[in-house]
Amino acid sequence: MVPLPLINSIKKGIRVLLYAPLERRVKRICETYTVGPGGNIKELQEATSLLIKRVGRAKVDKLNGLLAQGYFDPVFSYLLKYYYDPLYKYPDGPSGDYELSVDTSDIEKASDI
Repeated sequence: MVPLPLINSIKKGIRVLLYAPLERRVKRICETYTVGPGGNIKELQEATSLLIKRVGRAKVDKLNGLLAQGYFDPVFSYLLKYYYDPLYKYPDGPSGDYELSVDTSDIEKASDI
C-alpha cells in the first residue's frame, strides 16, 4: 500500500515526461537486459512468453525465435511499439500533458535541465 500523503503529493506534483526516440530506447534495453550468461536469452524468452494472452502465441513464438538467434533489436522494438507504449500511453516526443518534457537521448544533456 502506498501511504495517502504520498498519493496526494503525486497528484499535486509536477508531471515530468522523460522521453527518447525508439532506437535509443531499444539500445538502452539491449545494454541492460542482454548482459549476462548467454545474453539472458532464456530469461528474456520466459518473460516474453508471459505475454501470450496479450500478443498471441504465434507472435510470442516468432519473438522467442528471434531472441534465440540473438536478434534483440527487432524484439524490443516490436514490444515497445505494439505492447508497452500503447499500454502505458507513452508519447514519443514532447507532450502538452506534462509540465516538463525532457529528451533523454543524451543523458548528460538531459541532466543539465
